[in-house]
Amino acid sequence: MIYYNRDELTTFPNSLLENYGCPFGHENPTNLVVHDRNGNTFVTFSGGARIGTPGGRECYDAKAGNYATMQIAGGVPTNYLDTITITFPTPVKFANIAIRGKPNQRLRVTIDGASPVTVDLTTAEPHKLLSWFSFPLLTLPPTTSTITIKSLSSDWNFEVSSVSYFRPPLNGNPGGGEPEPPPDTPLVFVPGIAGSQLRLNPGTPNSEIRWIPQNRTNNPLDILGLSVLALDSNGESVNNIDVPDVIRAEPIYGSAELFKVYVDLVDNLIRNNRYIEYEVNDNPYFRTLAGCQTGQTIKPTLFVFAYDWRKSNTQNTAALKEYIDCVRLIYNDVNPNQKVNIVSHSMGGLLSRRYILDYPNSNNVKKLITVNSPFLGAPRGIHVMETGSFLNGAFDSENGEIEYKSFISARAMRDLANNFRGAHELLPSFNYFRLASMNPFSIDGQPQNYGQTRDWLNLQHPVSLPAFTMASFHDYVNAAGNKQEDWRGDTTGVEYYHIYSKQRTNRSVGSVRKESFTLCRFDEIDCIGSHTPPYSIGNRYRPIPTEGDGTVALTSANRLGNGFDLNYRQNTTANPFRFVMKPNLAEKDADADHNESLKNPRVLKEIVTLLRGRNDHSLEVDTSNSTLKSPSEAQSESYFVNLTNIEGLRLAFRPALPEVNSFIATSGLASVGDSQAIPIGDKCAWVAVPVYAGEVITFKNDGTPLEIEIVKGVDYENATLQVRYSNLVLPANVVIQLTLTPDGIENVTYDADLDGFPETAINPTITVSGVLAKDITQPILSYGFQQQGTEQLLTLTSTDNESGLRQIRYSTDGQHFYPYTNPVLINPAQFQRVYAFAEDNNRNKTGISTINVPLSPTAAEVSIGGRILNQQNRGISRAVITITSTNGTFSKTVRSNSFGYFSFTEVPAGNEYVISIKHKAFTFNSQVFNVVDNMGDLIFVAN
Repeated sequence: MIYYNRDELTTFPNSLLENYGCPFGHENPTNLVVHDRNGNTFVTFSGGARIGTPGGRECYDAKAGNYATMQIAGGVPTNYLDTITITFPTPVKFANIAIRGKPNQRLRVTIDGASPVTVDLTTAEPHKLLSWFSFPLLTLPPTTSTITIKSLSSDWNFEVSSVSYFRPPLNGNPGGGEPEPPPDTPLVFVPGIAGSQLRLNPGTPNSEIRWIPQNRTNNPLDILGLSVLALDSNGESVNNIDVPDVIRAEPIYGSAELFKVYVDLVDNLIRNNRYIEYEVNDNPYFRTLAGCQTGQTIKPTLFVFAYDWRKSNTQNTAALKEYIDCVRLIYNDVNPNQKVNIVSHSMGGLLSRRYILDYPNSNNVKKLITVNSPFLGAPRGIHVMETGSFLNGAFDSENGEIEYKSFISARAMRDLANNFRGAHELLPSFNYFRLASMNPFSIDGQPQNYGQTRDWLNLQHPVSLPAFTMASFHDYVNAAGNKQEDWRGDTTGVEYYHIYSKQRTNRSVGSVRKESFTLCRFDEIDCIGSHTPPYSIGNRYRPIPTEGDGTVALTSANRLGNGFDLNYRQNTTANPFRFVMKPNLAEKDADADHNESLKNPRVLKEIVTLLRGRNDHSLEVDTSNSTLKSPSEAQSESYFVNLTNIEGLRLAFRPALPEVNSFIATSGLASVGDSQAIPIGDKCAWVAVPVYAGEVITFKNDGTPLEIEIVKGVDYENATLQVRYSNLVLPANVVIQLTLTPDGIENVTYDADLDGFPETAINPTITVSGVLAKDITQPILSYGFQQQGTEQLLTLTSTDNESGLRQIRYSTDGQHFYPYTNPVLINPAQFQRVYAFAEDNNRNKTGISTINVPLSPTAAEVSIGGRILNQQNRGISRAVITITSTNGTFSKTVRSNSFGYFSFTEVPAGNEYVISIKHKAFTFNSQVFNVVDNMGDLIFVAN
């Protein structure tokens, strides 16, 4: 980029702005001259050769970073020059120049024939940014007429990707003027979870970066060697791991593209805003007070804090303290009381807040600017713990390997996250449950309160107990009374500013619904579920979408909801501190993605605006409060697709990928398009597709039953259309295609003739609209036994208050299921277990329940009833009440009526029972009773 006044120029090719390496000559090097509006020469480029690729493009796009394929377009010219010269017609103020090239090249850069600097390009750093302070003999800032870049290597290939300078206005026109002044406060950047490199065996010959990995191992069970990153039960590294740097732009195995994370943010601060980075050179010791490098030629102003994000944030605050003390040591000769600004992304915001609380009198923070931070945790954290869907598109392929362009499979991430305490601290907290518009977690359609969710998570992970780690972190209060989450009445003295994204479609996980499900063949006799082989089939974790950035729900980012505002002061347009990034007409939802937004020019500009204390905000001030949202455009509709028992998922509206030969997943990369795909269980996936964009989804399966569910709407609660393919059985390994367009949902097709093109259409099982389209909830199944001589009479009941009950099926072998119409006699001597499931008219099936058949005669039957009340002694309707015998032989579920009354009949006496109550708006404590007679006056009061 060149600093210039756009109105002054008449010849300024788009290639100069969009493609690096293009402003130079071709086979016979010619000059490129840029003029101002009055015909005056503005700048001249000469020498060198235009760089190309085998694909036939005229100019090499350095953004792709594919240095291995760089070639000279049109062959090797006879008068190939090894020097590029940039000439200015009159002296100008020089700012910086960026050079990119092949590794292991040496170049010399000269300003006005003097002050030469030698540049070495390496494999780790095949690019170099030179500013005026890179030339020790120059004073600031130099005036210059000519910059010369010459190769000192025999095998050379480089480009000048940007020239930045500035000059006075021409002919009185606006423009020119002094560039941005250097920052007056040093800046510390704190990345989010997974945003720092992790290096195995540092300082040894076999040292290797294992996050993000670039090479595969020979272990088929650990393809990328990520198991070395595991933590033990105490949250400490099993292996010797250190943290060399944050992830800027890294090559990924199987991809010709760079995985760009923080390179745009850091480059913008350096190139456009005159920050000077502290040189760590991949040595973590330089980030400590003892290893602090105070002798850098020009005093640095940008300090990038890489840290071990696997560990608890409470462990990393000490490392951040050391680094900030190093900054203060560097500035001690200028200002012994020097403070710092902090910019943090995602979990980095939680870490930075905890650092401020842990060091209330010595944090030395002036401003904290957070970007997309989940202050209250996020339901997506539950999703990661149970499915491993940490990165979009992390699907396992047919051969057990990771997908193209992803560097970790969902399976591997799930195993690692079990002991990653940093990940545990991103689980939804008590305040999230208080503020959120929907319950963050449910099991088979039954909402779980905070305590139930916390207990369930700890039962799922009994060694690491992740919910205890989450609660300990989020409930923290320091000695001064300042809290981790609730910043009302904050006394830290820090200036806080928050930037967060809100996509136009709801795709952030606002709740996770654990669902047990059943798959059957078309005759509905041969059925499989979680209690029958294959055991991996039968559980999924359905995301319930809400507003946010695709990862963090808006509730967690702005800390508003249900009458609560946990921010440190009221936010107004006159005194703003909350700024929301919403895609404009020229942007996609991907531009407001949790990670991708850090590449968005408007977000980058807002960060600098806040750092410099200006008022030229590029983002909208979010003036919404805890009960009223700010006026904004309505959310756009999406197609929410649930795919069950599939493999080889691919989103087809993607650029051609000829290097991909196997049919594996290539979906969910937020930087490519607006569709998002995440795994929600083994062989299960959830895809969110904006209706305005459309998508073609292709996949396969193994010939066993599969299910396809498509719901259209802003979210599930506001669904307008549902299409479902139930009991779908197709030949194994054929390509199946689902096409979604702005005009509607096309019938699913499959490749019946095996020519590679799906052509045979299938009619859906159901298509419903209106209120029925919202029904994605399974019915409730209950059972009971009555002694009949030496046999037991099994009674199955089920209720469904939405689309209505379609059928109940039962089995004595767990595989062959038959319609249930009347109570069934079961001989305990022959069958110790019975299996059953229920299905509603929208084809929502429960999981297969395993019912233990009583071996001894049951006692007399009694009735049990009572009332469900709130704390004002008013009856609560539609509460779900379940009575279960502690020996597992009896269970029954009913709902309270409009006055809160409930009743159970035919309950075997002489047993101990647990009565539990669930309601979407209230929580209750379960109670245990010994039942010997009728009980009709039980009272349950909501917490």
